[in-house]
Amino acid sequence: MGIEVKSKSRVSPRDYKGLSALSEEVRLKRKIVVCGEKMRRKADDGTEIMSPVLFLKELWSGNLLA
Repeated sequence: MGIEVKSKSRVSPRDYKGLSALSEEVRLKRKIVVCGEKMRRKADDGTEIMSPVLFLKELWSGNLLA
């Protein structure tokens, strides 16, 4: 799993190009960008984009490792 954190309220693929580059080198089961976006969404390349609150809820519930 790869996780990247951004302070922006809206991200584009250009904002998480490091995570995308890592996924080309290492097989990542999930790619997650944590940022200020209010709603969870999935980018065209499968990257999950979520708010810090949702990320922490999923982390504490164990859903990130599933």
